[in-house]
Amino acid sequence: MDIVQESAVLEFENGSVSVEDLTERLKPQLLGIPAISAVLNLGTGEQLSFLECFNRGYITNEVALMFLEAQVSAFLASVHF
Repeated sequence: MDIVQESAVLEFENGSVSVEDLTERLKPQLLGIPAISAVLNLGTGEQLSFLECFNRGYITNEVALMFLEAQVSAFLASVHF
């Protein structure tokens, strides 16, 4: 899978697309998918935060920390992009 389509490169090279437009087009590929913000209990439809899942014993401390670190990383990447 190519991150940048050839047509986008050609549009950029001939000046019909600005750097800002191309950057905006590429944000999803460069930043990845949005971070997971909650856990959905499929049985009840309830949305739970990672802390709630941890407190209820659904996930371990290590898993909760892993998700929270991923959230922070995704946020920092989006702020500094």
